[in-house]
Amino acid sequence: MISLLTMAKRTVGSESSPEEERFCQKAIKLNRRIWPDVPLKSGRFVVFDTETTGLQCHKGDEMIALGAIVIENGELTGERFSQLINPCREIPALATEITGITSDMVAEAPNFFTVVEQFLEFSQPGFLVAHNGAFDLAFMSQKLRKSCGCKFRPALLDTYILSHLLAPMRRSHSLDALATSYNLTLEGRHTALGDSLITGKLFLRMVDDLLAKGIYSTGHLFEYLQFRRLL
Repeated sequence: MISLLTMAKRTVGSESSPEEERFCQKAIKLNRRIWPDVPLKSGRFVVFDTETTGLQCHKGDEMIALGAIVIENGELTGERFSQLINPCREIPALATEITGITSDMVAEAPNFFTVVEQFLEFSQPGFLVAHNGAFDLAFMSQKLRKSCGCKFRPALLDTYILSHLLAPMRRSHSLDALATSYNLTLEGRHTALGDSLITGKLFLRMVDDLLAKGIYSTGHLFEYLQFRRLL
């Protein structure tokens, strides 16, 4: 039986770094994971966000920061993950204006593979949560596809999709609009950790709405989302 490490080496080549190989191992393992059935009120959820040099990972944009917070037993915990990433390229002025991150700030930061491998270790065991997570996963998939030949598709609860489930007629499902709708303070906006905290608070409010609908677990939610064709 071919191991994940052997698969990564055959795809990446002998010059791949240990961090790159570990990233491939962890990402592929999460891809094979069945959607876990976790109680929404008492489970462990890892809410994350990224900052990037731009919006197009397939045209050379890179991640420059990754942040995450942990929710457990229906509350924000003190567990945090926050790390700048060296994109190995200049950060455009517009990205610096939005995120506050400059090229000098990331010059000595670890690379993508080191940071994301650490994040995947931090996130387990836990159920990933993000807002418009397809964007964040696309940047990770771009690297995984080049290294291992596959996409990154872990089980993910997306507050953007949950908003469509809970309030399909809402005019905007953006993070700003939802935070305003739920009376949440937009503190630390456009920082990876700050947006993770906002999304985490939003997720907790949405969990209350889901419980009111009689949806008590991620397994039940998965069936509900499939029925509504939102997955």
